This record gives sequence, structure tokens and C-alpha cells, in this order.
Amino acid sequence: MADPALELKPRQTVALFDAALRLCARSTGVWSLTLPAGACVIAALFHLVETITHHQDLRVPAALFTAAWIFRAISMGAACHFLEGQVLGATEPNAWASFLAAIKRTPSLVITAA
Repeated sequence: MADPALELKPRQTVALFDAALRLCARSTGVWSLTLPAGACVIAALFHLVETITHHQDLRVPAALFTAAWIFRAISMGAACHFLEGQVLGATEPNAWASFLAAIKRTPSLVITAA
């Protein structure tokens, strides 16, 4: 179900930010798409920092951090696709369909995240 157009066209910067936060906060699809990616980036960062403090080899933790960052880029693209479907679509979007659409755009999402 599409959101009302009056709520999506605020006149001031603060009102636009408030409308965007309300849209993202009440959409469970956005949370299900972005939360695992954020957790992966944090876990990879903790592993990287622990490896640096113990003076160990950095190849594997750096590769894990890079992979987590790429997964985050794909997840953010999926969340954008989901929100676009929620705002402009006539039906409720599907998180899996948004994730598959983001996977099809992986090269551009990785370039954008880099």
C-alpha cells in the first residue's frame, strides 16, 4: 500500500528528514534488509581490531571486512528498492524480491559503496 502523498512531500528540510525517518522506522522490510548487514560489518570490524591488537596476519580479517562491506552495499540497495516500491507501488513490496533486484545491480552498488 502506497503512503499518502502529503506526508511524502514536506516543505522544509527538517520536515523532509522527519518524514524519511518515519517511513524507515515503520517499515519492517527495511529493518530486515539492513540490520543483518550492519551486524556483519560490526562483527568484521571487531575481528579486524582484535587481529591488529594481537599483531596477527591481517589478510583474512581484511577480506572479511571487505566482504561485509559489500554485503552492506547490497543490503542498502535492497532497502532503497524496497522503499521505492513502498512509496510508488500499488502493492506491498517483498523483501526477498528487493534483495534479488539488488543482487542484479551488484556491480553498481559495490562501486557506489567504494
